Amino acid sequence: FAMRLALTARRVTSASIGARLARVSQIRDLPSSKRVPLVGVIDMENKEGTVYTTTSVAEEIEQRELLGIANVVFTGAASMDEIDDSLSQNLEAVLLRRCSFASKELARLPHLKCVIRMGAGYDNVDLAACREKGVIVSNCPDAWVEEVADSSLSLLLALVRQTFALSRFVADGGGWTRQAELPRRGIRRLRGMRLGLVGLGRIGTAVAVRAKAFGMSVGFYDPHLQPGIEKGLGGLRQTILGTSC
Repeated sequence: FAMRLALTARRVTSASIGARLARVSQIRDLPSSKRVPLVGVIDMENKEGTVYTTTSVAEEIEQRELLGIANVVFTGAASMDEIDDSLSQNLEAVLLRRCSFASKELARLPHLKCVIRMGAGYDNVDLAACREKGVIVSNCPDAWVEEVADSSLSLLLALVRQTFALSRFVADGGGWTRQAELPRRGIRRLRGMRLGLVGLGRIGTAVAVRAKAFGMSVGFYDPHLQPGIEKGLGGLRQTILGTSC
């Protein structure tokens, strides 16, 4: 549920925020038997200040999936400080990314029941404060696992096979002189190379599986994993960080 919302957040204009606040008033006036939870999505802006967008298809999916389950407000706010009291007083769940969420934010949300971090980590959420208020904290531990693992192998290939450098070489008029150019650049095959990973969580494991498919040997350091995990992976476990994989 949280990941579906995180991946389909849309641009919100001042006009649409006003319309949604008006809808909040309508929801508040409904009999309690007909009300559904009001969910606020905040902190969806990137560093350039652009709110993530979605297609009309994704919008239709959200409406269909959440019909009768929750009313979702994409606030466009970067933090709780930017949310009007008329909205915060009625939110029962909050979805957020990087903004801080602690006692100050909890004080503005008297009906809050759940905080969902749109990602794996939750360091920005004060767990003790939420526990004291009886607020459930959830995360999305499988967020971006495949994407980050794919990108890691893509960068590894680009580094070892000199993909981008050779592309620029040809584009700049160097021609297709691979017989003379490749040895000079020290290009190697991945098969037989050793890959060292610090941490073997979900993403680390996904990277290791991909690397093994390329014929690489994998070594890792992760003091938090139970002994024997390397047997299933077919990798070499290091007990001291810095030793050779």
